Amino acid sequence: DAVVDSVCNCAESADDTVQMHMISTLLAAVTSQVCEVHGQSLMLAVDTCMKLYR
Repeated sequence: DAVVDSVCNCAESADDTVQMHMISTLLAAVTSQVCEVHGQSLMLAVDTCMKLYR
């Protein structure tokens, strides 16, 4: 949860490279078999990706 929160707090960055690394990190966290992301953290990760897409 702390990793997802930390990454999502960087969503205001306008740098494209930072945003791509954020999406890559969130994807790795959400799809990991070791680190399970559920509930509010999962919704925050999806919401952040949608904000970056816009």
